[in-house]
Amino acid sequence: MLSAKIPPDVPLYADSSPTGSPYDTVLDAIHGEIAVHPLLWKIIDTEAFQRLRYIRMLGPAYFVFPGGNHTRFEHCIGVAFLAGEFVTSLRLRQPELKITKQDALAVMIAGMCHDLGHGPLSHTFELFMDEVAGDRKWKHEEASLGMFRYLLEINDLKPIFKEYGLYDIDIMFIEELIVGERHVARPAEKAFLYEIVANKRNGIDVDRWDYFLRDCHHTNVKMGFENYQRFIRGCRAICFQGEWQICFRDKLVSNVKSIFHTRCELHRILYQQKTTRLIEQMVIDALTAADSYLKFSGDDGKLRKLSDTVDNMAAYLKADDTVVNMIRSSDIPELESSRRLLRRIFARDLYRYVGRSASTERLDFEKTALKMELARAATAEVGRDVNVSDIIIIRTLFDYGMKNANPFSRIGFFSKTSQNQAKILEGAEITTMLPANWQETAIHVYYTKNDVAAVDALKHAFHSWLEERNIPWKTRSESVDELEKPVGLDGLPDTVGAENYRALRACLERAYKELPQKDDTMRTIEDVLRRLDQHEANKNRIVPGKSSE
Repeated sequence: MLSAKIPPDVPLYADSSPTGSPYDTVLDAIHGEIAVHPLLWKIIDTEAFQRLRYIRMLGPAYFVFPGGNHTRFEHCIGVAFLAGEFVTSLRLRQPELKITKQDALAVMIAGMCHDLGHGPLSHTFELFMDEVAGDRKWKHEEASLGMFRYLLEINDLKPIFKEYGLYDIDIMFIEELIVGERHVARPAEKAFLYEIVANKRNGIDVDRWDYFLRDCHHTNVKMGFENYQRFIRGCRAICFQGEWQICFRDKLVSNVKSIFHTRCELHRILYQQKTTRLIEQMVIDALTAADSYLKFSGDDGKLRKLSDTVDNMAAYLKADDTVVNMIRSSDIPELESSRRLLRRIFARDLYRYVGRSASTERLDFEKTALKMELARAATAEVGRDVNVSDIIIIRTLFDYGMKNANPFSRIGFFSKTSQNQAKILEGAEITTMLPANWQETAIHVYYTKNDVAAVDALKHAFHSWLEERNIPWKTRSESVDELEKPVGLDGLPDTVGAENYRALRACLERAYKELPQKDDTMRTIEDVLRRLDQHEANKNRIVPGKSSE
């Protein structure tokens, strides 16, 4: 790695510091042993960065995926490492880009600091802010800039930055890199540097690479993205469509497709899994009820409620995942409703799942109107009030990172023979199996009370609402549910003959093999096949060849 004292021909990842002593390293679960630049250690060894040890990457998802306890701390170190790998590769392979050591070091620092602004339980805090902050559209990137500036000031790091050749214009560059938007810190010829940490053009960046690998590793969710080195070796900075941007070799098109598919499936399987979202909503409700009674002191001596800490970094510094235990251990009467919700989570007494729509291209509806319609229908069915306030509706979006836009339309690809010219690939140049739509929407409905009759009535009402709009209803497979009872599939008698059993199994296996990718249908078939095997072995339920009499 470089400092201002290292000759310009020394690689960014030098084996030793200017004094000759080796860089200190960390042993990372994903990337192995990482050598950390001395200036990055100055950032790590601050309270603002150490705070990230107490902010889980996946928020409350660890209640569903027990291994998902990793934090923003190790993620930020991993992103800094990947940013260094990426910028070093470009610097060595394309010297004509004139990437300076200050550019490279700034990119690594941006990777290290890009998530400084996350609140308690990561993205869950952003959803909490949506609930309590009215029209204010607060995002963690806003606080990341504030916390980075606070970190520099409170730890007097600017003089140390200058020792490594980083001045005010370079600090401004780091801030622009964190949000992924170029303004004045670097010329247009270096616009490609803004796509390394936070790529607003197409979403292919080192932040995403690290969280793909880290989240899958800790939750044991298996996805197709593994080889980030192939992207680093197979990219070039090219002036394309009037802008300098990161482009990829045309042979990497399948790998690029796997990035978009991995993101979509991780949202479907992990981040927006139905029980994860349910528990997340309970946590949000607990924080919302506790907001005015949790107090944090700022550097002006004033006490602020949780949602107001984002406006004072000294107060925000104290807001991390420990707020959950602050609520649980408190004996303040005003926090009893929040404590009750947290006790329900820990006792697995969760909000009741009503159901969800199947994913469709677009769903236009107004949440309050839908809640009122469901409440009226359920009230009429059960003969007592089903309160609108007890119904929770969550809209989930699944996409490839660019909303409903085709992400391939924002990526330049180059060939082996024309490495300085890029083009957009279309249609069959990518694959003949491109999705017809790049975004899907689904509606999840929950009920806060443990009232079986009300939940059943809400299911009927929601099902009717979907049928009126020709929207498919999505629940656990009815055939799987049937196997919980002493009957076979789809009304077959509980004594299925061997010939019928083999035919049914062959049909399911054939359908499974024909599916192009792992989706909900494939997972359902896997579940049914497994249960079929279990029930075939259980002679009391499915007995091959036995008469139904």
